[in-house]
Amino acid sequence: MKALLSLLMLTLAWSGRAQSWCTPGATWNYNVQGMFIQGTALYSYEGDTMLDGYNAQKIRRDERLLSWWLNLETPDTLEQVTWRYTSLVDSVLLLRNLSGTEWDTLHAFNSVIGSRWWPPFTDGFCDAGSTGMMVVVDTGTVAHDGIALRSWTLDFVDFDDEPYGWEFNFTERLGPQFGFDLLPWPCIISEMGEALRCYHDDEMEVVVVDGPFGCLSVTGVDEVSDPRVAVHPNPGTDRFSLNLPSGSHTVEVRDISGKLVHHTTLMHGMPVDASSWLPGTYLVRLPELGRSFRWVKQ
Repeated sequence: MKALLSLLMLTLAWSGRAQSWCTPGATWNYNVQGMFIQGTALYSYEGDTMLDGYNAQKIRRDERLLSWWLNLETPDTLEQVTWRYTSLVDSVLLLRNLSGTEWDTLHAFNSVIGSRWWPPFTDGFCDAGSTGMMVVVDTGTVAHDGIALRSWTLDFVDFDDEPYGWEFNFTERLGPQFGFDLLPWPCIISEMGEALRCYHDDEMEVVVVDGPFGCLSVTGVDEVSDPRVAVHPNPGTDRFSLNLPSGSHTVEVRDISGKLVHHTTLMHGMPVDASSWLPGTYLVRLPELGRSFRWVKQ
């Protein structure tokens, strides 16, 4: 099993403490952002069940999206319900793929700095040794509503076998910052991704990206279609600007290969100088807002 093979590369440091995952009432609300698509995905823990010999956690996923694929003026509303299954085996959290044919490592609660494993179901995806693996670069503890939770800072391994520079978190209860279905960024730029907006269970509520709607809200995907956040003109030439909420925001831009070409802090309306960039497609990310855009330089 690929999940077990992945674990051979982990540095084990089990502390004897029980993991905190899928507690009663656990609900995750993610922003969903893609090329011509944006919306929300609400994950709700429904209980445990036996599946493929595992004691599995059944998690319902309600997806509600706006899509501009067919009409740039009037988006279509897309709704879909699927189920995801996880299973905690000792200190390893396994994820079942959507086709129900395989389990793989989503997270290792016994991992320490330097521990590595593949994003679920992507073993060897980059066809370049360890490139694309996830690596733990830091560990710590955070407290929410008086409850201490362990947290891991992860990154991807680049082509030089070093951290890629795009850090993200996995925290007990809160789970993966950017969703259950990560792809290895060093060799692919995903057309679509998720970013944790808020988490709720019977004991706590954690807001990661603040907004006017409650953590359980999936009413109208306008909540992630914030007109204050946009890039223009698009396509453009030597510069573009960002419509942003008040305050300063971190902005990073990567080319189609994933190489970081620009990193700065901007406020609303401040221009980005792209005069030295080659024509092509670029990914503009606002990590603090959990948003990303494709910008085309002509």
